[in-house]
Amino acid sequence: MSESDEMLKLMEELKGLELDDTEFQIITALRWYGSLNLKKISKLIQRPESTTLRFIRKLRDRKIIEFDSVTSEKSWGNFYKLSNRVRALYEDYMKMMYDRVDRIEGSLQELDKMSDEELHEFSVNEVINPGKLAEIPTTRAYFHFVANLQSLIVNETMEGIENLAKLAEEEGYENLRKRVILPPMDVSTYVSAVKISKLRHVLRISDLIIKFDREIDNLARELLKEMDEEGIPEEDRSIQFVNVFTGSLDAELKFKDE
Repeated sequence: MSESDEMLKLMEELKGLELDDTEFQIITALRWYGSLNLKKISKLIQRPESTTLRFIRKLRDRKIIEFDSVTSEKSWGNFYKLSNRVRALYEDYMKMMYDRVDRIEGSLQELDKMSDEELHEFSVNEVINPGKLAEIPTTRAYFHFVANLQSLIVNETMEGIENLAKLAEEEGYENLRKRVILPPMDVSTYVSAVKISKLRHVLRISDLIIKFDREIDNLARELLKEMDEEGIPEEDRSIQFVNVFTGSLDAELKFKDE
């Protein structure tokens, strides 16, 4: 079976879950965090708890997520996690996506040797294939969720900083510095605008992003090993999201005259 056929088969299985945007956001949050309670899921997807609970019940009835009895016994509230079937499905999907990135990364030098016409033909074949087109609804929902999550992180961080400013005024800066314990986190954004005129320019940007992604992935493994060796409990480990976005408002499809 070709890679395109495998991707199409996998996307058909994911489509078979028949998830709407809210349901997709819930299972994406559970993929990242592993186990979450209603309050945290509600915050992540930016929906009222009553609405979120209704979707959770639907997903449980369909065996897409399940009650996490182990975490619920140790923590506050009912926790939920992906069912084994759905978790395995997404692990296969992510592996295939990483394999695709590896293949493209390994081909970048060869692609750079192509003429502009050959490079255009290659890109058309990459985009316009059944497997890739089948990903559109899932990709759209994923982008929406990441955008919502980014907005939530910024809003909560700014609210926390504003609360610190109020406490500093009430208690004094020196006293607050002695009492406060800052969480290990940071919020930053770096925006650059790069003018381009051909697909080859996009490939050069992609090359940098892929190398950066590899460095972050390697760092994540190093930090995980470090925390394991130090015996850091899971509840004391937080998630620092690293999101790289690139796109254009000038992308307009054009067609050759017949």
